[in-house]
Amino acid sequence: MEMHGAELSTSKHMVNRTAVTEFILQGFSDMRDLQILHFLVFLTLYLATLMGNFLIIITVALVHHLHTPMYFFLAILSSVDACFISSTVPKSMANSFMNDNQISFSGCVSQLFFVVACTTAEVSLLTVMAYDRYVAICHPLQYMLIMNWNACFQMAAMALVLSVINGMIQTANTFRLHFCWSNVVEQYFCDIPQLLRISCTDTRFNEIFTFACVLTCEDPLKVNNEAHGCIQEITECKMYNQTFVSEFLLLEFSDVRDLQILYFVVFLVLYFAIASGNLLVISAVAYDQHLHVPMYFFLMNLALQDFGQVSVIIPKSMINYFMNTRHISYSGCVAQVFFFLFFVASNFFLLVFMAYDRYVAICNPLHYKMVMNTQTCIQMIASSWAIGIVYAVLHTRGTFTVTFCSNIVNQFFCEIPRLLKLSCSDLYLIEIRAILLTIVIIGFACFVFIIVTYVYIFTAVLRIPSVQGRQKAFSTCLPHLIVFSTFLFTGTFAYLRPTSDTPSYLDLALTILYSMLPPVLNPVIYSMRNREIKNAMFKLLGLRHPSMNIFSNFLL
Repeated sequence: MEMHGAELSTSKHMVNRTAVTEFILQGFSDMRDLQILHFLVFLTLYLATLMGNFLIIITVALVHHLHTPMYFFLAILSSVDACFISSTVPKSMANSFMNDNQISFSGCVSQLFFVVACTTAEVSLLTVMAYDRYVAICHPLQYMLIMNWNACFQMAAMALVLSVINGMIQTANTFRLHFCWSNVVEQYFCDIPQLLRISCTDTRFNEIFTFACVLTCEDPLKVNNEAHGCIQEITECKMYNQTFVSEFLLLEFSDVRDLQILYFVVFLVLYFAIASGNLLVISAVAYDQHLHVPMYFFLMNLALQDFGQVSVIIPKSMINYFMNTRHISYSGCVAQVFFFLFFVASNFFLLVFMAYDRYVAICNPLHYKMVMNTQTCIQMIASSWAIGIVYAVLHTRGTFTVTFCSNIVNQFFCEIPRLLKLSCSDLYLIEIRAILLTIVIIGFACFVFIIVTYVYIFTAVLRIPSVQGRQKAFSTCLPHLIVFSTFLFTGTFAYLRPTSDTPSYLDLALTILYSMLPPVLNPVIYSMRNREIKNAMFKLLGLRHPSMNIFSNFLL
């Protein structure tokens, strides 16, 4: 039985790699007269669309009175519309005219990329245009100040960059799949849902990611008997892959019921401490008007990300201990990996932006308000969240592309190194290389940036003549440097260290350090040692004179 499975797996990979070199697009008719009619209808539609959009672009470019944000976005939207229709209609026209429904594998990849990218760009631009109309109507006096050309170019560039990134992600997600003998795409262009239907790989993550839940897979094309038998084996293998791992088993610290209850209480206390500390920081910053400055704005978002990070992993562990179970569903594991990576990556890049904020505040204090204005701070925060989403999507997709031969995760939550350890295919090597590339290049580059930033900061601090001024400057910089270094080194060591087949206390300690220590320390070293935010906390709690309070004196 095991030999048969091995042979089936080998034959599956051989078929996957050699069977599909091109795809067959759906034709509207087999009758030649109707094919010519289809060609003429699509040609007319295509020319009318191109002429209309190019006319808008040329008019906006030549008429000086139309050089405003509204028409600037309209011209870009017309360009995107022309790109979208040019990526689908000409190929369909050529197929109808030539009586040939084939499209090459690389042509299908290119077509899917441009379709997704143009669709994303159009949605993003329509969102930007809605914001432009909101400012123009609700804040007409500030319209030219808010919607200046710099802001317009940034919005348009961000929309296009997001479209390219989404196109790359969706295309990579789709064509990482293996396609069997069936290469018939039931659409006149390469469309994601139809490509998922002809895949013989586990497509659950693709279906979740694209919100196109394909629950069944249609039978492939009927060819000769030998090919049909091979298809039946691949279909059975696909069904096996989709049902073998329907859930995972997380690490159980102990089989003793009393110890499980103890772990539940410990995790409950830890989670309550982290949640209360970070929520107190968020409430204090939102409550006190004096704290509505960039430094505390970043701190509030950092607390929000820390709270989200621990909320992804600790509650599930507590439930398992309390209910005496180890189970987590497949979709729950996917969600846990995605949101944990999202909050960790956002946290990391937010710490980088906070270092830049301290650099401007100490090295260029006279230009601080101009450089770190509200719009810049919002863009930095939005960038950290956007980078977190992209990072989480890429690595979550890379992790759940592989086929799992076991469902026992030797960790108390779904962690990427432990999940890759369960892989029985070679696809996990791609994700390992991606992780190494991310840690080595991005992590090291950010670390060097922060080190160079703090060299300038400490040089400027040492020039401050007042001892009290130097202490205040150091008190706002050293905690940030400590937290960032702890977060980077523990996370790097935990991910770069070879994982063992059995759980170890060292792996568990490293995981707790990089996943829970920063959320615990951040409210303490960023807030409790800061007099302004501490006073805001005491006011929020109804303590009018924190200097007379014993607990306050202890914190001081």
